[in-house]
Amino acid sequence: MTEQKKRPKIGIVMGLASDFYGKSEKENQRFLIPDGYSKAISNAGGLPILITYDDAWLEDKSLEGLDGLMLIGSDHGLSPEAYVDGNASQFVPAPERTKFEMSITKKFMEKGKPLFLICGGFQLLGVMHGGKLTSDIHRDHPASLTHNKGEKHKIDIVQNTRMDKIFSSPSDVIPAGEMKKLEVNHMHTQGLETTTDQIIVSARSPDGTIEAIELKDYPAFNLAVQFHPELLLKENPNHPVKKVFEAFVHESSPELTASLK
Repeated sequence: MTEQKKRPKIGIVMGLASDFYGKSEKENQRFLIPDGYSKAISNAGGLPILITYDDAWLEDKSLEGLDGLMLIGSDHGLSPEAYVDGNASQFVPAPERTKFEMSITKKFMEKGKPLFLICGGFQLLGVMHGGKLTSDIHRDHPASLTHNKGEKHKIDIVQNTRMDKIFSSPSDVIPAGEMKKLEVNHMHTQGLETTTDQIIVSARSPDGTIEAIELKDYPAFNLAVQFHPELLLKENPNHPVKKVFEAFVHESSPELTASLK
């Protein structure tokens, strides 16, 4: 009988209903996540472990059971100092969630464990490493493409980055012999406006908007994307972004991460 391969355990930080649906859900505070995130992890060979904002998760013994961390999107903002334009964001901060997500991300980084961060997680990672957000891309850059209505357009993947390596095999969507392009969705009003030397930009929209980043000199898998790959896979299970989930889960294997230490 063939022995089944152990699935890497991927922690996914859930949000409160109000994080996704606004103040109308304040009377019914339920932890939840859209199912696309957990399904994408499962389909890539991982085991999704759902995490609440509970400081017990920040204890070393709790984290020992997790192999990788995913942060997801929501409709909350960050504190004013995270923005180049100060207190101009239309999105209300969720300080409890932000504090927890920063803390658990730091814990994972201290242990050199893999990270994959989406939408709000992308923005949080950028701010944690000295970047600043714009609260409204279209106000600050009137000539930019439409980024907040779910429309799709192709992004340019920067050569010699982790994201570039993930898409190393040529396909109809990602041409060989030139800068690789990937069609993604766009559902964000805010964006990462400035970066630091701790951050590597790994993809941009044609208008220059940053769409993906990774951390310089981080030993394990790490990638943060502004778009929503989990929704692209719900529309098309064979969309090339499945390679990102597959790479994340594969590199979250305890055997691989142990070899990096």
